[in-house]
Amino acid sequence: MKTFISLILITFISITSLYSQSNQKDDPVKKDDFLYIQMLIKKDLHRHKDEILKRSVNLTNNQKLFLLSDKKSKPALPFVLNLMAGFGIGSWVQGDETGGVIGTVGGVLGLGMMYTSDSSKPAGAAVFLVSWIADLILPWTYASRYNSDLRYALGDSDYTHISVTPTVGLTYDNHTYAGAKLSIDF
Repeated sequence: MKTFISLILITFISITSLYSQSNQKDDPVKKDDFLYIQMLIKKDLHRHKDEILKRSVNLTNNQKLFLLSDKKSKPALPFVLNLMAGFGIGSWVQGDETGGVIGTVGGVLGLGMMYTSDSSKPAGAAVFLVSWIADLILPWTYASRYNSDLRYALGDSDYTHISVTPTVGLTYDNHTYAGAKLSIDF
C-alpha cells in the first residue's frame, strides 16, 4: 500500500513538473525576450546592458545560464592571434575595437619608425614591442570586463568570480615591473 501511494505521488509530481516546464517554454513573452536579448548582446552588450537587465527578469534560470555560457568572451584565440600576427588582429576578432586600434596603430607606427631612418630604429622597436605586449594583455582584460558586464546585464548576482589580470607598469624610480592582479567579486 505504501509503495502504491509513493508511486502515485511520484507520478503526480513528475506530471506537474513537466506541465509547468512546458508552460514556461511556450510563453511567447519569454521566448521573445530571450531572442531579443540575444540580438542585443550580439549587437553591442556594453551599450545595451541596461535594456538587457530590464528584460532579463522574464528569463528562466536555464535561459540565463545558456546565455552566460554561450555568449561569454573567450580570450584564448584572440591572445594567440595577437601573439602570432600582432597588429591587434586578435582584439578585432574578439570585438574589442579599442584594443584593435591600439594594436594596429602601435604596430604600424613602430614598424614605420624602424624603417624610416637609422636614428629612429630604437624608438620604433620600443613602440612596436610595447604595442605587442599590450596586444598580449588586452584580450584577457577585455574578456574579463565583457563577461562581468554580461553577468550584470543578465541579473546574475549570485556568483563568486575570481580573475587574474596581468599587469605591467613603471615604479616611481622608472623601473618596469610585471605582475598579476587578483580580483574576487562576490
